[in-house]
Amino acid sequence: MNLRVPWWIAPALLVLIGVGVWAASLVFWMDADHHVWMWNIRLDGTCAMITMTGYPCPNCGMTRSWISAARLHPLSALHYNPAGFLLFIGFSTTGIIGLVRLLTGKASKWTPTVRTILWAVGLWMAVYLGSWFLRVGLQINPLEHPQHPTPLEKSIP
Repeated sequence: MNLRVPWWIAPALLVLIGVGVWAASLVFWMDADHHVWMWNIRLDGTCAMITMTGYPCPNCGMTRSWISAARLHPLSALHYNPAGFLLFIGFSTTGIIGLVRLLTGKASKWTPTVRTILWAVGLWMAVYLGSWFLRVGLQINPLEHPQHPTPLEKSIP
């Protein structure tokens, strides 16, 4: 049995990734107090890592970063989570590449080299871990929520 996948499937999946990122980001929004909402439901709650350790996780601010990026507020997106903004840009670029491939009929149009992919992933990891280090190690946390006490600090009279 020789099953051949049509050439347009992979580019169409890239477009779906790009559109999905934008759709997911536009479903959420923030109010004036920077609380995240979805379908008139306020998404409250503190991250388990903050509750347990008193420190934010590396993903802290990622949703707000994507919300800001989808509304074309890049500085706000960088403020909430620089790695989130880069990830949003990367997924959006993926969708654009898929669209160009579909429109030109060339399934390999704009194919990045392995070196380019490794460089992009390395840059993203450096920003992801670097911004987290600034938040945790140097106590530079640009996010609006206060640091919550750790369970140990809560038990101290």
